[in-house]
Amino acid sequence: LGLKASLYLAVGLNLLVGLTVLALERRSEAAAEPEPAQSGSGALAGPPSARPGAAPSPHPRGDLPRPLDVPIALGIMFFAGLLALAFEVVWTRSLMLYMGTTNYSFSTMLSAVLCGIAVGSMVVGLLADRIRRPLLLLALAEAGIGVSALAVLPLLGVVARALDSPGLAALPWGAYNLAKFGLCFALFLLPTTLMGAAFPIAAQVALRDVRRIGRTVGKVYSVNTLGGIFWSALGGFVLIPHLGPGVSFLVLAAGYILLGLTALLLSGRPRWRLAALVPATVLIAALVFQGDLIRFPRKVMLEKIARSGEILAEGDGLEAHVAVNQNGFGFRQLWVNGDVVARSTG
Repeated sequence: LGLKASLYLAVGLNLLVGLTVLALERRSEAAAEPEPAQSGSGALAGPPSARPGAAPSPHPRGDLPRPLDVPIALGIMFFAGLLALAFEVVWTRSLMLYMGTTNYSFSTMLSAVLCGIAVGSMVVGLLADRIRRPLLLLALAEAGIGVSALAVLPLLGVVARALDSPGLAALPWGAYNLAKFGLCFALFLLPTTLMGAAFPIAAQVALRDVRRIGRTVGKVYSVNTLGGIFWSALGGFVLIPHLGPGVSFLVLAAGYILLGLTALLLSGRPRWRLAALVPATVLIAALVFQGDLIRFPRKVMLEKIARSGEILAEGDGLEAHVAVNQNGFGFRQLWVNGDVVARSTG
């Protein structure tokens, strides 16, 4: 379609969605019927929570939050917004080694993030009535994002080898790109699903009165977005230029684990602190083996380049990984993000 036509299509779809919502809202108003008025002492029958003016409890099982639970949940969402936006930039840059271009990399990352948000929110919505300790679940979800993101690093190398296998490499262009999309999309689905689950869980922690549900959800959303605003440039302008994509990946994953650990330690519940042992162990292991975690995806890429000749120079930049190799006949090739873009003529 091109850039201009794609922009017009996006605007048209937004207008269509807005008009559809307005039409459905008018239809629902027309179909609504006023409830019959109650009279007599029967209006006061039933438990106190069912009487007029009484607000039903957002914690039906009586597991009311402690005074510090709400500030802890809001703090988690602030820093989660910070880390999430930076992670999206780093994920896009990391995927460029396998997807080839920014368009494909960003589209794959964005699809995984939005799908994960939808799935995570839906699962929490279905299980909301069964969640008795939402703050504990929120802390474990944040730590789980970091742990699952750490697992993505070595799996990226596995995906690179799979994409370079004779079976996949022989596929037609469209099928090969679809395979790349599917494999890379699947890698990020678990951490993004946990990201999607975190928001409704945090809202449940912060909600004390269902009559103020709009204000509570708005507060959680604004705090989360505020963290993203402050640090949306962190990944592209600070981490990748100074640390490189591999180290940036590790730093952000460790940030999520530390966020979950901090929430568990600040909760004031001794039994919850035992749950911190698992993500703490993973974090320590990641620090011990951080060199292998960071080098593995890049090592797989260099193996691919070395098969066609001696590598003369290579390096990671802000926007791409670049390498130059030379075969036995003296011809040189320029590689950008794992693909040959130019050759010498001898």
